[in-house]
Amino acid sequence: MIKLLATMLVYHHNIKMLHWTCTGHNFDATHEYLDNLAKQLYEYTDVIAEIMMSKGMTLPSYTEAVKILENDDNCVHVIVSGEDTHSACECAKLSFEMFNILYNKYDCAHKQPNGECYESDIVSILDEHMSWIRKEIFYKMKLRMEHDKVRTADNV
Repeated sequence: MIKLLATMLVYHHNIKMLHWTCTGHNFDATHEYLDNLAKQLYEYTDVIAEIMMSKGMTLPSYTEAVKILENDDNCVHVIVSGEDTHSACECAKLSFEMFNILYNKYDCAHKQPNGECYESDIVSILDEHMSWIRKEIFYKMKLRMEHDKVRTADNV
């Protein structure tokens, strides 16, 4: 469960970094959309962290969360730097990739191979967020990315 929370912490930070470093065409809409994604992810991260605390678990700091992801050979992860700017299209692609990874982690939470199973309250929150990801990311963002491809192709 600590790896899941570490991913959520790092990806929330990443989405905010994309929000702050987004530039170019379609900036306003992408900037606002990324802010909404970050707020949603923060809400779910907060609930999971509070449940973990209520169960006496230790929560990782951001630095510890990054190390957890970097040291996990089974974990594909994305870390966004604030040193570079990102086009709206790059922001959409990176966000999509991160939420896809997160979605797969949630899905795996239902099928723990080592017999560990998450408490029903945590599974319920993950199910709710999975539903939100399917709607907001896999449907709406995918449409947005396809629309941007068509606009880019039309301008060439």
